[in-house]
Amino acid sequence: MVFSNSFHSDGIYHGLPDIPTTITGKSAIVCGSNGISGTHMLRVLKKSPQRWSKVYSISRRPSMEPLPDHFSHLIIDLEMPVDEIATVLKQANVQADYVFYFAYKQPAPKPGSNPWSCARELAEINGTLFNNFLNSLTVAGIKPERILLQTGTKNYGCHLGPYFCPGREEDPRIEQEPNFYYTEEDTMWKWCLQNKVDWNIAMPCVMQGTVRDGIQSIINPIGVYAAIQKVLGRKMIWPSDFTAWETEQAQSNGYLNAYLEEWAVLNPEAANEKFNATDGSYFTWARAWPRIAARYGIEWEGPSEANEGKYQVTETYTVPPPIGYGGTARVRIHSSLAAWSQEPKVRETWYKLAKEQGLPMEYIEKTDRFWFADYILAWSWPITQSMDKTRKMGFMGTCNSEEAIIDLIKECEELHILPNVLLNEDNVKD
Repeated sequence: MVFSNSFHSDGIYHGLPDIPTTITGKSAIVCGSNGISGTHMLRVLKKSPQRWSKVYSISRRPSMEPLPDHFSHLIIDLEMPVDEIATVLKQANVQADYVFYFAYKQPAPKPGSNPWSCARELAEINGTLFNNFLNSLTVAGIKPERILLQTGTKNYGCHLGPYFCPGREEDPRIEQEPNFYYTEEDTMWKWCLQNKVDWNIAMPCVMQGTVRDGIQSIINPIGVYAAIQKVLGRKMIWPSDFTAWETEQAQSNGYLNAYLEEWAVLNPEAANEKFNATDGSYFTWARAWPRIAARYGIEWEGPSEANEGKYQVTETYTVPPPIGYGGTARVRIHSSLAAWSQEPKVRETWYKLAKEQGLPMEYIEKTDRFWFADYILAWSWPITQSMDKTRKMGFMGTCNSEEAIIDLIKECEELHILPNVLLNEDNVKD
Protein backbone atom coordinates (compact mmCIF):
# COMPACT_ATOMS: atom_id res chain seq x y z
CA MET A 1 0.00 0.00 0.00
CA VAL A 2 1.39 3.40 -1.02
CA PHE A 3 0.54 6.47 1.06
CA SER A 4 -0.68 9.46 -0.93
CA ASN A 5 1.05 12.82 -0.94
CA SER A 6 -2.03 14.66 0.29
CA PHE A 7 -2.19 16.46 3.61
CA HIS A 8 -4.58 18.21 5.96
CA SER A 9 -4.62 20.41 9.05
CA ASP A 10 -6.13 19.76 12.46
CA GLY A 11 -6.30 23.02 14.39
CA ILE A 12 -2.75 24.27 14.92
CA TYR A 13 -1.27 21.10 13.42
CA HIS A 14 -0.50 21.34 9.70
CA GLY A 15 0.87 19.07 6.99
CA LEU A 16 -0.65 15.94 8.52
CA PRO A 17 -0.68 13.00 6.10
CA ASP A 18 -3.95 11.66 4.75
CA ILE A 19 -3.84 8.02 5.78
CA PRO A 20 -5.61 5.75 3.24
CA THR A 21 -9.26 5.17 4.12
CA THR A 22 -8.81 1.53 3.16
CA ILE A 23 -6.93 0.96 6.42
CA THR A 24 -9.73 -0.11 8.76
CA GLY A 25 -10.47 -2.45 11.64
CA LYS A 26 -7.00 -2.29 13.19
CA SER A 27 -6.19 -3.08 16.83
CA ALA A 28 -3.47 -1.66 19.04
CA ILE A 29 -1.88 -1.73 22.47
CA VAL A 30 -0.79 1.57 24.01
CA CYS A 31 1.56 0.71 26.86
CA GLY A 32 2.31 3.51 29.31
CA SER A 33 -1.03 5.09 28.52
CA ASN A 34 -1.25 7.51 31.47
CA GLY A 35 1.95 9.36 30.64
CA ILE A 36 2.27 12.40 28.41
CA SER A 37 2.99 10.39 25.25
CA GLY A 38 0.56 7.54 25.86
CA THR A 39 -2.28 9.95 26.65
CA HIS A 40 -1.86 11.84 23.40
CA MET A 41 -1.54 8.59 21.48
CA LEU A 42 -4.93 7.52 22.85
CA ARG A 43 -6.47 10.84 21.88
CA VAL A 44 -5.21 10.59 18.31
CA LEU A 45 -6.38 6.98 17.92
CA LYS A 46 -9.82 7.99 19.26
CA LYS A 47 -10.18 10.37 16.31
CA SER A 48 -10.35 7.44 13.86
CA PRO A 49 -12.73 4.74 15.18
CA GLN A 50 -13.09 3.08 11.77
CA ARG A 51 -9.32 2.75 11.48
CA TRP A 52 -8.83 1.69 15.10
CA SER A 53 -11.69 -0.64 16.00
CA LYS A 54 -10.06 -1.95 19.20
CA VAL A 55 -7.44 -0.34 21.43
CA TYR A 56 -6.03 -1.63 24.72
CA SER A 57 -4.43 0.89 27.05
CA ILE A 58 -2.01 -0.36 29.71
CA SER A 59 -0.81 1.42 32.81
CA ARG A 60 -0.04 0.72 36.46
CA ARG A 61 -3.02 2.82 37.50
CA PRO A 62 -6.62 3.33 36.36
CA SER A 63 -6.93 5.29 33.15
CA MET A 64 -6.89 9.06 33.56
CA GLU A 65 -8.21 9.53 30.02
CA PRO A 66 -11.92 9.08 29.18
CA LEU A 67 -12.15 6.09 26.84
CA PRO A 68 -14.83 5.15 24.30
CA ASP A 69 -16.49 1.74 24.34
CA HIS A 70 -14.08 0.16 21.85
CA PHE A 71 -11.12 0.98 24.12
CA SER A 72 -10.25 -1.24 27.09
CA HIS A 73 -7.95 -0.31 29.94
CA LEU A 74 -5.78 -2.91 31.69
CA ILE A 75 -4.02 -2.20 34.98
CA ILE A 76 -0.65 -3.92 34.70
CA ASP A 77 2.58 -3.32 36.57
CA LEU A 78 5.38 -4.31 34.19
CA GLU A 79 7.57 -5.20 37.16
CA MET A 80 5.29 -8.20 37.74
CA PRO A 81 6.52 -11.64 36.60
CA VAL A 82 6.07 -12.26 32.88
CA ASP A 83 3.53 -15.05 33.43
CA GLU A 84 1.34 -12.75 35.53
CA ILE A 85 1.38 -10.03 32.87
CA ALA A 86 0.56 -12.61 30.19
CA THR A 87 -2.34 -13.93 32.28
CA VAL A 88 -3.94 -10.47 32.41
CA LEU A 89 -3.52 -10.12 28.65
CA LYS A 90 -5.02 -13.54 27.94
CA GLN A 91 -7.95 -12.99 30.30
CA ALA A 92 -8.76 -9.79 28.39
CA ASN A 93 -8.46 -11.65 25.05
CA VAL A 94 -5.91 -9.09 23.87
CA GLN A 95 -4.81 -9.24 20.26
CA ALA A 96 -3.02 -6.37 18.58
CA ASP A 97 -1.91 -5.46 15.08
CA TYR A 98 0.29 -2.68 16.45
CA VAL A 99 2.01 -1.81 19.73
CA PHE A 100 2.93 1.69 20.90
CA TYR A 101 5.34 1.49 23.84
CA PHE A 102 5.79 4.53 26.10
CA ALA A 103 6.23 2.99 29.57
CA TYR A 104 8.92 4.62 31.70
CA LYS A 105 10.01 4.61 35.29
CA GLN A 106 12.22 7.31 36.78
CA PRO A 107 14.43 6.35 39.73
CA ALA A 108 15.37 9.12 42.13
CA PRO A 109 18.35 11.11 40.77
CA LYS A 110 21.46 11.81 42.77
CA PRO A 111 21.12 14.93 44.98
CA GLY A 112 21.93 18.08 43.03
CA SER A 113 22.16 16.22 39.73
CA ASN A 114 19.97 16.19 36.63
CA PRO A 115 17.05 13.73 36.37
CA TRP A 116 19.09 11.33 34.23
CA SER A 117 22.24 11.12 36.36
CA CYS A 118 21.29 7.65 37.65
CA ALA A 119 22.12 6.15 34.26
CA ARG A 120 22.74 2.56 35.32
CA GLU A 121 19.55 2.39 37.38
CA LEU A 122 17.54 3.87 34.49
CA ALA A 123 18.89 1.22 32.12
CA GLU A 124 18.28 -1.66 34.53
CA ILE A 125 14.75 -0.65 35.52
CA ASN A 126 13.44 0.37 32.10
CA GLY A 127 15.21 -2.48 30.34
CA THR A 128 13.45 -4.91 32.69
CA LEU A 129 10.03 -3.30 32.12
CA PHE A 130 10.32 -3.54 28.34
CA ASN A 131 11.75 -7.05 28.38
CA ASN A 132 8.92 -8.22 30.65
CA PHE A 133 6.34 -6.66 28.37
CA LEU A 134 7.73 -8.19 25.17
CA ASN A 135 8.11 -11.63 26.71
CA SER A 136 4.56 -11.44 28.03
CA LEU A 137 3.34 -10.89 24.46
CA THR A 138 5.05 -14.14 23.47
CA VAL A 139 3.53 -16.08 26.38
CA ALA A 140 0.09 -14.61 25.64
CA GLY A 141 0.33 -15.53 21.95
CA ILE A 142 0.23 -11.91 20.76
CA LYS A 143 2.21 -11.19 17.57
CA PRO A 144 1.78 -7.65 16.25
CA GLU A 145 2.72 -6.50 12.76
CA ARG A 146 4.75 -3.60 14.13
CA ILE A 147 6.07 -2.32 17.46
CA LEU A 148 6.85 1.35 17.98
CA LEU A 149 9.23 2.25 20.78
CA GLN A 150 9.44 5.90 21.80
CA THR A 151 12.82 7.03 23.10
CA GLY A 152 14.10 10.60 22.77
CA THR A 153 16.92 13.09 22.34
CA LYS A 154 18.96 11.49 25.11
CA ASN A 155 19.71 8.98 22.36
CA TYR A 156 22.19 11.62 21.15
CA GLY A 157 23.65 12.23 24.63
CA CYS A 158 22.07 15.69 24.97
CA HIS A 159 21.81 15.24 28.76
CA LEU A 160 25.58 14.82 28.99
CA GLY A 161 26.41 18.18 27.42
CA PRO A 162 26.83 19.63 23.91
CA TYR A 163 26.38 17.11 21.09
CA PHE A 164 26.41 17.28 17.30
CA CYS A 165 23.38 19.36 16.28
CA PRO A 166 21.07 18.71 14.72
CA GLY A 167 20.91 15.09 15.85
CA ARG A 168 20.38 12.71 12.93
CA GLU A 169 18.90 9.23 13.16
CA GLU A 170 22.07 7.59 11.80
CA ASP A 171 24.38 9.20 14.39
CA PRO A 172 26.48 6.71 16.39
CA ARG A 173 25.70 5.86 19.97
CA ILE A 174 27.27 7.86 22.79
CA GLU A 175 28.88 5.21 24.97
CA GLN A 176 30.18 7.40 27.79
CA GLU A 177 27.75 5.81 30.26
CA PRO A 178 24.79 3.39 30.17
CA ASN A 179 21.80 4.71 28.23
CA PHE A 180 18.44 3.08 28.83
CA TYR A 181 17.33 3.93 25.30
CA TYR A 182 20.08 1.71 23.93
CA THR A 183 19.03 -1.06 26.32
CA GLU A 184 15.46 -0.77 25.08
CA GLU A 185 16.52 -0.69 21.43
CA ASP A 186 18.63 -3.82 21.77
CA THR A 187 15.83 -5.59 23.64
CA MET A 188 13.30 -4.73 20.94
CA TRP A 189 15.54 -5.60 18.02
CA LYS A 190 16.32 -9.01 19.50
CA TRP A 191 12.65 -9.78 20.18
CA CYS A 192 11.53 -8.54 16.75
CA LEU A 193 14.18 -10.62 15.00
CA GLN A 194 13.18 -13.75 16.90
CA ASN A 195 9.47 -13.19 16.26
CA LYS A 196 9.70 -11.76 12.72
CA VAL A 197 8.01 -8.49 13.72
CA ASP A 198 8.74 -5.05 12.23
CA TRP A 199 9.60 -2.07 14.42
CA ASN A 200 9.84 1.71 14.57
CA ILE A 201 11.58 4.10 16.94
CA ALA A 202 10.40 7.68 17.49
CA MET A 203 12.65 10.22 19.23
CA PRO A 204 10.95 13.39 20.50
CA CYS A 205 12.71 16.27 22.21
CA VAL A 206 11.36 18.55 25.00
CA MET A 207 7.81 17.33 25.51
CA GLN A 208 4.68 19.49 25.51
CA GLY A 209 1.32 18.03 26.41
CA THR A 210 -1.80 18.09 28.54
CA VAL A 211 -1.76 15.41 31.21
CA ARG A 212 -2.82 15.55 34.82
CA ASP A 213 0.51 14.53 36.28
CA GLY A 214 3.17 14.24 33.58
CA ILE A 215 6.54 14.19 35.31
CA GLN A 216 8.26 15.52 32.19
CA SER A 217 5.61 17.85 30.79
CA ILE A 218 6.92 21.40 30.67
CA ILE A 219 3.39 22.81 30.27
CA ASN A 220 2.13 21.99 33.78
CA PRO A 221 4.80 23.70 35.91
CA ILE A 222 5.03 26.76 33.65
CA GLY A 223 1.23 27.09 33.62
CA VAL A 224 1.05 26.81 37.41
CA TYR A 225 3.82 29.38 37.78
CA ALA A 226 2.25 31.90 35.37
CA ALA A 227 -1.24 31.50 36.86
CA ILE A 228 -0.14 32.01 40.44
CA GLN A 229 2.11 34.94 39.55
CA LYS A 230 -0.96 36.46 37.87
CA VAL A 231 -3.08 36.02 41.00
CA LEU A 232 -0.35 37.42 43.25
CA GLY A 233 0.31 40.41 40.99
CA ARG A 234 3.87 39.35 40.29
CA LYS A 235 6.03 39.21 37.17
CA MET A 236 7.12 36.08 35.35
CA ILE A 237 10.82 36.06 36.20
CA TRP A 238 13.19 34.17 33.89
CA PRO A 239 15.04 31.74 36.19
CA SER A 240 18.32 31.47 34.28
CA ASP A 241 20.83 33.44 32.21
CA PHE A 242 21.25 34.97 28.76
CA THR A 243 22.70 31.79 27.28
CA ALA A 244 19.69 29.63 28.19
CA TRP A 245 17.34 32.46 27.13
CA GLU A 246 18.73 32.50 23.59
CA THR A 247 19.61 28.82 23.08
CA GLU A 248 17.64 26.93 20.44
CA GLN A 249 15.67 24.11 22.05
CA ALA A 250 13.48 21.91 19.85
CA GLN A 251 10.02 21.18 21.23
CA SER A 252 7.91 18.07 20.68
CA ASN A 253 4.15 18.42 20.94
CA GLY A 254 2.37 15.32 22.23
CA TYR A 255 -0.34 15.42 19.57
CA LEU A 256 2.10 15.91 16.70
CA ASN A 257 4.27 13.06 17.99
CA ALA A 258 1.24 10.77 18.05
CA TYR A 259 0.27 11.73 14.49
CA LEU A 260 3.80 10.89 13.37
CA GLU A 261 3.80 7.59 15.25
CA GLU A 262 0.45 6.52 13.81
CA TRP A 263 1.71 7.34 10.31
CA ALA A 264 4.96 5.45 10.91
CA VAL A 265 3.43 2.13 12.00
CA LEU A 266 0.83 2.12 9.22
CA ASN A 267 3.23 3.05 6.44
CA PRO A 268 4.85 -0.06 4.89
CA GLU A 269 7.73 2.03 3.55
CA ALA A 270 8.56 3.21 7.08
CA ALA A 271 9.09 -0.28 8.52
CA ASN A 272 12.23 -0.79 10.61
CA GLU A 273 13.16 2.90 10.67
CA LYS A 274 14.02 5.46 13.34
CA PHE A 275 12.46 8.92 13.20
CA ASN A 276 13.14 12.15 15.03
CA ALA A 277 9.91 13.71 16.26
CA THR A 278 9.88 17.47 16.79
CA ASP A 279 7.53 20.33 15.91
CA GLY A 280 9.78 21.49 13.08
CA SER A 281 9.60 24.98 14.58
CA TYR A 282 12.57 27.17 15.54
CA PHE A 283 12.17 27.79 19.28
CA THR A 284 13.86 29.83 22.00
CA TRP A 285 12.52 30.85 25.39
CA ALA A 286 13.47 34.43 24.50
CA ARG A 287 10.40 34.44 22.26
CA ALA A 288 8.16 32.06 24.20
CA TRP A 289 8.50 33.54 27.71
CA PRO A 290 7.12 37.01 26.81
CA ARG A 291 4.33 35.36 24.82
CA ILE A 292 3.24 33.27 27.81
CA ALA A 293 3.31 36.35 30.04
CA ALA A 294 1.23 38.28 27.50
CA ARG A 295 -1.34 35.51 27.46
CA TYR A 296 -1.77 35.94 31.24
CA GLY A 297 -1.65 39.73 31.02
CA ILE A 298 1.34 40.04 33.35
CA GLU A 299 4.77 41.61 33.11
CA TRP A 300 7.88 39.54 32.59
CA GLU A 301 11.53 39.90 33.44
CA GLY A 302 14.24 38.40 31.25
CA PRO A 303 17.88 37.62 32.04
CA SER A 304 19.88 40.33 33.75
CA GLU A 305 23.53 40.95 34.57
CA ALA A 306 22.28 41.96 38.02
CA ASN A 307 21.80 38.26 38.78
CA GLU A 308 25.49 37.43 38.46
CA GLY A 309 26.66 35.95 41.74
CA LYS A 310 23.17 34.63 42.59
CA TYR A 311 23.21 31.48 40.49
CA GLN A 312 23.06 27.92 41.67
CA VAL A 313 25.26 26.06 39.20
CA THR A 314 25.02 22.43 38.10
CA GLU A 315 27.70 21.12 35.75
CA THR A 316 27.53 18.17 33.40
CA TYR A 317 29.92 15.41 34.40
CA THR A 318 31.32 13.94 31.17
CA VAL A 319 34.56 15.30 29.71
CA PRO A 320 34.70 15.68 26.83
CA PRO A 321 30.96 16.07 26.20
CA PRO A 322 29.30 13.99 23.43
CA ILE A 323 30.42 16.42 20.74
CA GLY A 324 33.95 15.22 21.45
CA TYR A 325 35.68 18.38 22.59
CA GLY A 326 35.40 21.12 25.20
CA GLY A 327 34.72 20.98 28.92
CA THR A 328 31.61 20.57 31.01
CA ALA A 329 28.42 22.53 30.34
CA ARG A 330 26.63 24.49 33.06
CA VAL A 331 23.02 24.95 34.09
CA ARG A 332 22.60 28.19 36.05
CA ILE A 333 19.48 29.04 38.07
CA HIS A 334 18.87 32.12 40.22
CA SER A 335 15.07 32.02 40.68
CA SER A 336 14.18 28.36 41.00
CA LEU A 337 10.61 27.30 40.23
CA ALA A 338 11.12 24.38 42.60
CA ALA A 339 11.97 26.77 45.45
CA TRP A 340 9.11 29.07 44.40
CA SER A 341 6.64 26.17 44.60
CA GLN A 342 7.46 25.75 48.29
CA GLU A 343 6.72 29.35 49.28
CA PRO A 344 3.82 29.45 51.78
CA LYS A 345 1.98 32.18 49.83
CA VAL A 346 2.31 30.22 46.60
CA ARG A 347 0.96 27.02 48.15
CA GLU A 348 -1.86 28.87 49.88
CA THR A 349 -2.87 30.39 46.54
CA TRP A 350 -2.73 27.04 44.75
CA TYR A 351 -4.84 25.30 47.39
CA LYS A 352 -7.46 28.06 47.10
CA LEU A 353 -7.55 27.81 43.30
CA ALA A 354 -7.56 24.01 43.40
CA LYS A 355 -10.51 23.93 45.76
CA GLU A 356 -12.45 26.49 43.71
CA GLN A 357 -11.79 24.91 40.32
CA GLY A 358 -11.47 21.19 41.04
CA LEU A 359 -7.74 20.99 40.33
CA PRO A 360 -5.30 18.33 41.57
CA MET A 361 -4.72 19.69 45.08
CA GLU A 362 -1.42 17.85 45.55
CA TYR A 363 0.31 19.08 42.37
CA ILE A 364 2.07 22.02 44.01
CA GLU A 365 3.68 19.62 46.49
CA LYS A 366 5.42 17.65 43.73
CA THR A 367 8.64 19.61 43.74
CA ASP A 368 10.28 17.29 41.21
CA ARG A 369 7.93 18.61 38.49
CA PHE A 370 9.16 22.14 39.07
CA TRP A 371 12.75 21.02 39.42
CA PHE A 372 12.47 19.38 36.00
CA ALA A 373 11.16 22.68 34.60
CA ASP A 374 14.10 24.51 36.18
CA TYR A 375 16.53 22.26 34.35
CA ILE A 376 14.78 22.55 30.98
CA LEU A 377 14.49 26.33 31.19
CA ALA A 378 18.12 26.73 32.24
CA TRP A 379 19.46 24.36 29.55
CA SER A 380 22.42 26.25 28.11
CA TRP A 381 23.46 24.32 25.00
CA PRO A 382 21.51 23.72 21.76
CA ILE A 383 19.19 20.73 21.66
CA THR A 384 17.95 20.16 18.13
CA GLN A 385 17.10 17.26 15.84
CA SER A 386 16.93 17.04 12.07
CA MET A 387 13.53 16.31 10.55
CA ASP A 388 15.03 15.73 7.10
CA LYS A 389 14.54 11.95 7.11
CA THR A 390 10.95 12.21 8.30
CA ARG A 391 10.13 14.79 5.63
CA LYS A 392 11.85 12.76 2.90
CA MET A 393 9.71 9.74 3.79
CA GLY A 394 6.50 11.75 3.59
CA PHE A 395 5.57 13.07 7.03
CA MET A 396 5.25 16.87 6.83
CA GLY A 397 3.47 17.47 10.13
CA THR A 398 4.42 20.67 11.92
CA CYS A 399 3.20 23.25 14.40
CA ASN A 400 4.40 26.56 15.82
CA SER A 401 5.86 25.59 19.22
CA GLU A 402 5.08 28.96 20.82
CA GLU A 403 1.49 28.81 19.62
CA ALA A 404 1.29 25.20 20.78
CA ILE A 405 2.31 26.12 24.34
CA ILE A 406 -0.54 28.65 24.57
CA ASP A 407 -2.96 26.17 23.01
CA LEU A 408 -1.99 23.44 25.47
CA ILE A 409 -2.28 25.79 28.45
CA LYS A 410 -5.85 26.56 27.36
CA GLU A 411 -6.56 22.84 27.03
CA CYS A 412 -5.14 22.21 30.52
CA GLU A 413 -7.55 24.82 31.87
CA GLU A 414 -10.48 23.12 30.13
CA LEU A 415 -9.40 19.76 31.59
CA HIS A 416 -9.09 21.28 35.09
CA ILE A 417 -5.36 20.58 35.20
CA LEU A 418 -4.40 24.27 35.34
CA PRO A 419 -6.42 27.10 36.92
CA ASN A 420 -8.26 29.54 34.70
CA VAL A 421 -7.25 32.81 36.36
CA LEU A 422 -8.28 35.01 33.45
CA LEU A 423 -11.94 34.60 34.40
CA ASN A 424 -11.38 35.45 38.05
CA GLU A 425 -9.60 38.70 38.79
CA ASP A 426 -10.98 38.92 42.34
CA ASN A 427 -7.86 37.66 44.08
CA VAL A 428 -5.76 39.25 46.81
CA LYS A 429 -2.32 40.37 45.69
CA ASP A 430 0.85 40.49 47.79
